[in-house]
Amino acid sequence: MPLHLSLGDRWRIVSLRLDQGISPTTIAVIVNCSIRTVHNILPLFRETNDVIEREGRGRARASLNNCKRLPKNIKVDGMIENLMLYQMV
Repeated sequence: MPLHLSLGDRWRIVSLRLDQGISPTTIAVIVNCSIRTVHNILPLFRETNDVIEREGRGRARASLNNCKRLPKNIKVDGMIENLMLYQMV
């Protein structure tokens, strides 16, 4: 299965469900995606009248503001390398 569906495949999911009344399980087989993907795209279309991902969706990025810096020196092939590690506080 592809990691991300093209916009064409997303519109195809909407069309197959709303215009042709095909079940989400059958749509998942036709488009070659998971049924969860079909169930995510249909409400997205109902809420926004579009199939493009909204901004701010997905996992929040980790912030380094809440991290403590832990500088470390390690020896690699006889050379000292400086390494900066971060620990969440």
